[in-house]
Amino acid sequence: MTSQLTPTPETLLEMYGIVARILKNDEHSHRVIKSGRIAAPYYSPRGQEIIPAAISVNLTARDYICTIYRGTHDMIAKGVPLKELWAEVAGRITGTSKGKGGPMHITHPATGCMITTGVVGSSMPIANGLAWASQLNGDGRGTIANFRALGPRPDMKLRF
Repeated sequence: MTSQLTPTPETLLEMYGIVARILKNDEHSHRVIKSGRIAAPYYSPRGQEIIPAAISVNLTARDYICTIYRGTHDMIAKGVPLKELWAEVAGRITGTSKGKGGPMHITHPATGCMITTGVVGSSMPIANGLAWASQLNGDGRGTIANFRALGPRPDMKLRF
């Protein structure tokens, strides 16, 4: 017997709001970088917005995520404040890591975004350690490890 869970209309609306925030941030990122106001590496999450939105509606601020340098959308979905995120990207002291990490090393423990790593796949052992610590402490925190395989962007033209 199979069971199918259907999100409530409220949950779907919350997911939509997260997706919209991620999309607006992506559009803003493109404008800021093209204008020359900021020079930073940027990896568009276009086409992957629903994944962190669906995950984040099932997490609390106490739950952990570990993501990689391509995980801006994971951080936004988890609730990292955009003002602090952008300050970090710009290298400002008001950033999530006081401007020292830049866009590839954003962390925000208050929202459960424990680490952004520069190495694909390295979020998994870190998340494993956080999950194990949570299990030993009995605090019931969930832990998510995000990583992305490199694939074509939606705006890329594939040639065969």
